Amino acid sequence: MHYLGFFALLTSLIIMILLAGLAFAGLWRTRTSGEDIKIVPWLERGQAAVTGLVTLSSLVLLWAFVVRDFSFQYVYRNSDEFLPLHYQISAFWSGQEGSLLFWLWVVVIMAGICLLS
Repeated sequence: MHYLGFFALLTSLIIMILLAGLAFAGLWRTRTSGEDIKIVPWLERGQAAVTGLVTLSSLVLLWAFVVRDFSFQYVYRNSDEFLPLHYQISAFWSGQEGSLLFWLWVVVIMAGICLLS
């Protein structure tokens, strides 16, 4: 499970970098040559992939908290075996790493909602 969450975040980072480069290249090409290339569908698909991958990574960490998997160092440091379930779930964003992952998850979900609207 550790590797699934890690590689999901790593893949989403690589996709985000590629999408930023694609958007920049499309803007550059449109401004210099005046021709319009069709990159928006690729950007939408990439954003959907990033939303799915970050959601997968967040769900892996949440699952580790729910089942009290103390092999995750973050779970070990930020939770306890005697905490009730609602405190276990809220421990997801109690540390810096989980808080950053939580906010990334919120941002990509909002971007996904914008894609659907």
